Amino acid sequence: MNAGSLYKKLLLSFFLFLFLSSIYAVIAIYGDSQSNNDIHKQIVEAIIKYQPDITFHLGDLTAQGKKQEEYDEFFSCCKPLTDLCPLYPVKGNHDASSELFLKNFPFLSQTYYTVEYDSLLFIILDSTLELSPHSEQLNWLIETFNSNPLQPKIILMHHPIFSSGYHSGNEDWALYLPALFASHKVIAVFSGHDHNYEHLQWKNLNFFISGGAGGSLRPSLSQHPYSKIFCSSYNYLILNHQKNYLICTAYSLDGDIIDKVAIFLDF
Repeated sequence: MNAGSLYKKLLLSFFLFLFLSSIYAVIAIYGDSQSNNDIHKQIVEAIIKYQPDITFHLGDLTAQGKKQEEYDEFFSCCKPLTDLCPLYPVKGNHDASSELFLKNFPFLSQTYYTVEYDSLLFIILDSTLELSPHSEQLNWLIETFNSNPLQPKIILMHHPIFSSGYHSGNEDWALYLPALFASHKVIAVFSGHDHNYEHLQWKNLNFFISGGAGGSLRPSLSQHPYSKIFCSSYNYLILNHQKNYLICTAYSLDGDIIDKVAIFLDF
């Protein structure tokens, strides 16, 4: 190797070191594995290559959520991941029994909760429960916002507010939740339910749908006006938290990049 090639290699290694050392945390997000254990296992194997520090599942961990065997299969599929880092679940509509859901995640006292990690506040909502104005859960959410006014926040909920997918979004929630989120330093909203990947943007707030970990893939019904990209494929998200921003990268099962979004935390 000549001196010029050696210099270029050392320079590349130096910049790679600077990049990696600037990453505060690696966060994995995926959802809707349901009962497709083969795809779920492949998603897990793909995710662990990025060595996440924390993982969130966006709901529909199971096909029906009524038997312990379903959760046993879920944990068997994601064991390589849970051996590596904590996994926090969002309750989906297929995870029918709240009692069984909580039994399998004994560190939870209820199905909506918060996780603070690496200066970010993750707020996990239960969209199978009431979220209307003055509901118990929405009152809890507003109290959580008011108790953490300066902290960047990430919302995770199973049902999407906006969607081009098979189930569409929720027109009632769209009337008040995005504005509420935007006024309380929410930087991104992640959902599942629709079995695809989609990135939507309302004003400066990014919405992501990642329901591609096993549930039957479906095409879009019609393009939502806020949609930036839609992809009907199995998928997962890797978030790299750096000093002032998040890099959100959506990958297909074969490792191709579907989408990449930079979200600034200072606003």
